[in-house]
Amino acid sequence: MALYQEDKEEVVLSKTAADLETSQILNSSKLNETITNQISGYKWKVNYFNQILDKMDPPNQLDTATNSTTQPYRLIENLVITLTNPITSASTSNLNGEGYVDMGMAVFKYDLFIAEVHNKVAIFYVEEVRADTYENNTIYYIIFKFFCFTSDVDTYNNLLSKVVTEYTFNPNYKFTNEKQILLKAEVYNYQKAVKYVQTVMMHYYQRFFNTKLNMLMDTNSSGDKILDIHLNRFIKSTIPTNIVGWVNKIEYQDLEEYSCLNIFDCLTKSLELRMVDKLYVSAPQVKYNSVFYKDVIKVKAMSDVNGDKINFYSKDYFIEDSFYTKSLDMFEAHENFEIVLYRAIHGKEITPEEIQMAIDSSKTDEFRYYKIPILIYIYLRAIEKIKF
Repeated sequence: MALYQEDKEEVVLSKTAADLETSQILNSSKLNETITNQISGYKWKVNYFNQILDKMDPPNQLDTATNSTTQPYRLIENLVITLTNPITSASTSNLNGEGYVDMGMAVFKYDLFIAEVHNKVAIFYVEEVRADTYENNTIYYIIFKFFCFTSDVDTYNNLLSKVVTEYTFNPNYKFTNEKQILLKAEVYNYQKAVKYVQTVMMHYYQRFFNTKLNMLMDTNSSGDKILDIHLNRFIKSTIPTNIVGWVNKIEYQDLEEYSCLNIFDCLTKSLELRMVDKLYVSAPQVKYNSVFYKDVIKVKAMSDVNGDKINFYSKDYFIEDSFYTKSLDMFEAHENFEIVLYRAIHGKEITPEEIQMAIDSSKTDEFRYYKIPILIYIYLRAIEKIKF
């Protein structure tokens, strides 16, 4: 009996055995009309059923008289088998072949997989398996044989009923830091989170992007425009364009020296708050002289100010002066943004749910021009951890 440690998930069947009789799981094209046309080196997409075994459990052929408690499987959708020889057969029932499997976990004799054959869908089993090495990875050479067609409803349904965990194969793992297989639930959660980011940032773009200057600008209660070069630079350098495409449109101009280390550097470079320059919306208001930004209010650093620095301070920026010296226990419970920002800067754990709550509460905030992109950056870092 396999005393497996994986949580059982409800498996929702999207295809019946009858549907699979004519469906094309392998390839929707007509390039390969029958499986016997597959040649050496062909990358064959299959749905793979990997046995979940304890160390002392022997692998066993599928037994329709048992259930998932005694014979559990993990399902890996769209796994790739790289064929080493053309698949041969004297008849459909004698189809067999061999190839390599690389999925980041052990392959066992009697594992099964489902693939298209002769315009039907068949179940194959692993007859022989041998561990091998390729590019410092353990891969598995397998010889497989025909087991039955999915038209054998009892066998097909019994196999599906024994799936306790579902994964999806990641074909790009060699080019990323991701695993070969990803939990389907985590992939779904990540994709859902990315969609949330794209939606929030599209609203942000529509509200703050100046299409004439190709920059993000705010407007205060008096109708004056405010430009934070530091914020524009931060967004352009940290928000991935493959997720938020419009970030490519930002074309800020460093008309003055903006090399100071500030609150944004605390997020991206792990600097201490006491070591950076404080930023403020200038008070009294200081505006650009440039023809490009005529009558636009500057966001300046304290070190740029000559004379009375106390009077320079205003509350027209997204964080107050006290933020730089507070400890976490000094924030009020309703200060969602400040708490998330503080914890992110100090490397403390934050869940995606906590960050999303702060984003949602900031959507109508007076300082959403600053808060939304900062929170989105923190959120994207957090969901990267659940992606793998």
